[in-house]
Amino acid sequence: MSEAIHQGSIRWFCTVAAAGLALCAGPALGHGAPETDNSPDSRIAATITAAPVIEGLDVMILDAPRPGLLLSYRGEQELTVLGENQEPMLRITERAVKANQDSLTHRLSDQRQKQAQPSGWTTVSESGTYGWMDPRLAVGSGHREEWTIEIVDENGGLFELKGSLEPKPMP
Repeated sequence: MSEAIHQGSIRWFCTVAAAGLALCAGPALGHGAPETDNSPDSRIAATITAAPVIEGLDVMILDAPRPGLLLSYRGEQELTVLGENQEPMLRITERAVKANQDSLTHRLSDQRQKQAQPSGWTTVSESGTYGWMDPRLAVGSGHREEWTIEIVDENGGLFELKGSLEPKPMP
């Protein structure tokens, strides 16, 4: 696939996300901000500090209350994203992304997993692009300031995607 098509996919995703935010913001602005108690005084910002050099692979942070990742791949070989316990979590090619329903990390990242799901591999994207809310980027009682996600190529080469988490004050 060409770089222009890849950039078009990212632009499309951003346009759809912005349109959704605009649709949600309209009614809220018309009625004023709701009153809340115990609203957070900070949010967690995730950043990528080291990205693997794999031809055709692009990764970006999905900035949200719970940060996520958007991975886009236009390479020739299959990549495997490993879960927290080194289990195969995602298989990514230029044409599809498959998720391992038996991966605990995938189950924790997929809100649909509250329903009974089949075991084994299931296609979650019919392109080489997939976004998910990885639990390694979540903040909990065991808050970590750094995260690592390992990616393996077909030849067994191990690559690391690394990042950090930092509290940011709410405006």
